[in-house]
Amino acid sequence: YEEKLKLLQKFQRIKEKTEKIYKITVQEEIRQLSMEIIEEL
Repeated sequence: YEEKLKLLQKFQRIKEKTEKIYKITVQEEIRQLSMEIIEEL
C-alpha cells in the first residue's frame, strides 16, 4: 500500500510539471503569434 501511495504521488508531480510545461509552451506561442501580428500591422 505504501508503495502504491508513493507511486501515485510521483505521477501527480509528473502531471503537474507536464501541465506547467504546457502552459509555458502556450504562453510562448501566444507571444510569438502576437509578435507576428504586430509585424503584419
